[in-house]
Amino acid sequence: MAEEEKDVKDEAAKEKPAKKSSKLLIIILLIAGLVIGGGGAAAFLILKNMKAEDKSEVAEENSSAEEDEAEEGKDMLGPIKPLDSFIVNLAGAGGRNYLKLEMTLEFDKEGVDVEVDNKMPMIKDSILLILATKSFESIQSAEGKLMLKNEIITSLNNFLSTGNVQNLYFTNFVVQ
Repeated sequence: MAEEEKDVKDEAAKEKPAKKSSKLLIIILLIAGLVIGGGGAAAFLILKNMKAEDKSEVAEENSSAEEDEAEEGKDMLGPIKPLDSFIVNLAGAGGRNYLKLEMTLEFDKEGVDVEVDNKMPMIKDSILLILATKSFESIQSAEGKLMLKNEIITSLNNFLSTGNVQNLYFTNFVVQ
């Protein structure tokens, strides 16, 4: 009988750890399931939010593109007139440097090109005189080219009465 009691106690002792380990295993699996489920839910919400942000960015880009197109309509070129090329010796360096320049004029309204055609000798003379006073150093930088452009525009607008030169575009600019 003593042996039977020992066997029963041993079996009871063996059953209790088995029950504890199975409970522990269930608890670990539940915790792991909650962590994985929570991570999955968080990832889903984050991705959903990112997609919503992307859609709003696309909508913003589309609206800004529409605004840009409207601004482009405002910024369209006015009437233009290409001028013949100009070749001049630059000031300084004993006349060894020269400039070959081609440009296109943009006007603020229609009809100014007719007046430019009528006053072409005065316009060419004015441009040649301006170009001949420039040195290589003064026009080699972008800033120098912008100053030259503004100087020519101002000079040409002094001759015009029906409108103004709105902008000037260098289409060929060679210094040698």
